[in-house]
This record gives sequence, C-alpha cells and structure tokens, in this order.
Amino acid sequence: MNFRASAPEEEAVALASEVIPSSATLGLRDLSFSYLGLSDLDTQRATVRMFTDLGLLSHFRVDHATFCRWVLTVRRNYRNETVPYHNWKHAFNVAQMMFAMLKVTGWEEKFSKVRRGISLVWNEHNNRVLFYFRLRSWD
Repeated sequence: MNFRASAPEEEAVALASEVIPSSATLGLRDLSFSYLGLSDLDTQRATVRMFTDLGLLSHFRVDHATFCRWVLTVRRNYRNETVPYHNWKHAFNVAQMMFAMLKVTGWEEKFSKVRRGISLVWNEHNNRVLFYFRLRSWD
C-alpha cells in the first residue's frame, strides 16, 4: 500500500459526516453475511462501524475523521489487477468475517484491543497499516 496516495481530506470529511448504521442494521454480526450487494460507500460505512463497535477508535484515541480518511486511503490503494481476488471487497469480506467471529463466539472478550484490530486488518498486504495510527499502547 502506498500511503503517499492518501484519500483527499474532502472525501474523509464527507464519510465522517455520514450516518453510520448499527452493526445489527448492516447485518455485520451474521456469519452468512454477503457483501455482494453493497456499494463502496456501504462497505466504507460498515468498516467504520466494525472498528467503532470493537472499541478500537476510542481505545487508541483515533479521531473519527482521521480514521475515515484511512479507510478511504486503503480503498483507494487497492489497484492490483494481476490478483483479481485481492481487492477492497475481499479485504472488507475478511474483516467482516473476523468481526462476526469476534462478536458471535465471545472471542472479543478474550482478545486485547490490539489483537482485535489485527484480526480485522491482517489481510492487508505488508501490514504497514498497523503503524499508520502511531499506536500509543499495545493493550
């Protein structure tokens, strides 16, 4: 991922001002969830919801607009046409399944905040994403 290709701040402000539906409304806790009918905006909203519901933004004191810009930047940087399945929708699908597993199984209570976050972004190539927010604490 090339973090120099950051999403424009205006797009982040627009996403940050969106009403983010609950995970129940979005069906994110459902192990049979399908992302196929979702628009990119819907997947971006759902991504914000998952990280929020796991308490990651508050725990690491990540500003909502900054996180929205990160989501848009990750989306923007999926440009590898040589691997058709490794794209934004695939990354979202993996994150949603990990979110559902954490919520449905009770693993959320057994995992630290760092491990919860890693479980959602582990799919990301290079894993440089973990350092984007300059994490202040590991647990």
